[in-house]
Amino acid sequence: TPAPVISGPDSTCSNRSYTYSISTIAGSTYSWSITGGAIMGSTTSNSINVLWGASGAGTVTVTQTSNFGCDSSITLGVTIMPTPAPVISGPDSTCSNRSYTYSISTIAGSTYSWSITGGAIMGSTTGNSINVLWGAAGTGTLTVTQTSSFGCDSTIGTSVTIMPTPAPVISGPDSTCSNRS
Repeated sequence: TPAPVISGPDSTCSNRSYTYSISTIAGSTYSWSITGGAIMGSTTSNSINVLWGASGAGTVTVTQTSNFGCDSSITLGVTIMPTPAPVISGPDSTCSNRSYTYSISTIAGSTYSWSITGGAIMGSTTGNSINVLWGAAGTGTLTVTQTSSFGCDSTIGTSVTIMPTPAPVISGPDSTCSNRS
């Protein structure tokens, strides 16, 4: 009788895929099933790829049948941790050479990493909020990676249109006589 052992993580991030497998034994057949996600591809080889769904609990089950018709089933419980879903708040159209604040919601235990093109981050790049001094007119991008305390991460980005800031010049004399127009 086969004695399958499932290899693969028992703690995962939601909406991410992971591989699970058992040792190959010549002449054996395999049948996999899961709860809490979806098997991507074949369910009859010695290995599967699973796309886990929402956070919560899931299971991976495999039945291995030998070429003699003897079979064994084994189940692995899986904890599905939430993957952050950050949303950047801040203007998507700005003026050149001006500073603006961008942020995402704070989640206890999360870490943040920001990067930009077309400007400079003024201060820390690791908080849930940053101040950006946009450069010359054109297009800039703003990207943030949020990592949960469980190690699950998400990266999002947004484009920012940088409009030219007017640079007025006053014409006229810089010294005048009193009581004259």
